[in-house]
Amino acid sequence: MAFRRAAEADKPAILAIAAQIWEGDDYLPDVIDDWLKPGPAQLIVATSGGRVAGLARYVAEFPGFAWLEGLRVDPAYQGQGIAKALTGRMVEMADEAGVEVTALSTYMDNTASQRVSAAFGFERAVGFAYCEGKLDAVKGHARASTRVVEVARDEAAAFIAASRGLAAGAGYLPHSWRFYPFARGPQIALARMERVLGIREGGRLAALLCLGDQTPHGAASRSIDCLEGEPEAVEELARHALTYAREEKYFEAMIPCEEGGAPPSLPALLKVGFEVWNEGKADVIVFERRRQGAR
Repeated sequence: MAFRRAAEADKPAILAIAAQIWEGDDYLPDVIDDWLKPGPAQLIVATSGGRVAGLARYVAEFPGFAWLEGLRVDPAYQGQGIAKALTGRMVEMADEAGVEVTALSTYMDNTASQRVSAAFGFERAVGFAYCEGKLDAVKGHARASTRVVEVARDEAAAFIAASRGLAAGAGYLPHSWRFYPFARGPQIALARMERVLGIREGGRLAALLCLGDQTPHGAASRSIDCLEGEPEAVEELARHALTYAREEKYFEAMIPCEEGGAPPSLPALLKVGFEVWNEGKADVIVFERRRQGAR
């Protein structure tokens, strides 16, 4: 088996693998052109006999941190250790780069992926509740508010840093199924937000909402990546965010779950037509591998 960075010529083989994932509903075709571009993120393919047997993506945007995503194995090669080999290569890349923390996310019932990552020292860091708002269900709840204003990124960063949600999310700010270590680069995280909106009351910021740009799942979805503040203002912001819907099929949000407590902001999303997959309990899990001695 050999590993190399994916090239444009690999696109047909990658799409053929994606066509066999999740009954053909894989998001990979929506993002493959972006993933093949040169940059700090690398799409790595594992080849066997010259044929693409699997792939995974290594993202290094934040100082001392690496994110792993997009692990796929051609069904014809399942059971041959491809997923483990790819994960091992990603871990090697992180170690070679001196990365302090490597992380990934999986759905709670993806036990195969969890077993593979556990073999390399990944441990559960925090859970999030996945919320989905199908456009047909939420568009009737959209309501523009004249109280909503654009918020400067520096002010938003300070608000998020002190928020209950960031603490409940173990310091991670979600962007769809990708999770950013906020303290390692607040402005890097906020650069992925198309809009940063707030409501002020009495001169202070009462609530904040970050609306993500195109999500890691491609153009079919948009993400609400931060929704924090006082309950009434939070609901008002959520309704306003829905007015920005274009041709997407759905909105999605990851709500950080405190152990034994109700996820913050979840009631507002339920009021505006969102649904949860696991009764509002943590179902998307972030796993971390920390280099010995890393903070």
